[in-house]
Amino acid sequence: MKDHLKTAAFVLVLIAVRSSLADHYVVPTGSMEPTIAVGDRIAVNKMAYGLRFPLTDQVIWPGADPKVGEIIVFTTPTDHKTTFVKRVQGVPGDYVMVQGVRVKVPPGHYFVMGDNRDNSWDSRYWGFVPRDHLLGRAWGVVFSWTFDGDKVKIPFERWLQPLSRRDHREKGIKHWARAIEISPA
Repeated sequence: MKDHLKTAAFVLVLIAVRSSLADHYVVPTGSMEPTIAVGDRIAVNKMAYGLRFPLTDQVIWPGADPKVGEIIVFTTPTDHKTTFVKRVQGVPGDYVMVQGVRVKVPPGHYFVMGDNRDNSWDSRYWGFVPRDHLLGRAWGVVFSWTFDGDKVKIPFERWLQPLSRRDHREKGIKHWARAIEISPA
């Protein structure tokens, strides 16, 4: 009986940690290439933008606000169920120019885009991300593997790689502002 209680307590602690402090996500698309590749498993600091009561959306502590250049994990504004990872391009008060239209990022919202501009479904299509949809800040690639037919590809060089706000420069991402112009308020 004691062993069962210890196991149950361990499982409850693990669930609480995963839902409130840190988690990992599998990246299924190339929208963040070359920074994050298909098959990467990224670790996410779920406390970066606020501490939530385990297994709820109830915020206990608000945390920091995302900054331009940070890679965030969030649920889409369209269904609040699908999880995306994108880079913050505009914060509240910034003006963003998308397809010739200048729009101000509203309070409590963020404009996000994938690093792979030509292959990213992002704020250009579905608008701003509300702050309460943020799940956390991506801090690094933990490990990676993909399947190519019946073969498994394991790119060990991607394992345990940190992500930073400077990744777009370091990895040579071109046309950073091709689809967007940002100007402070």
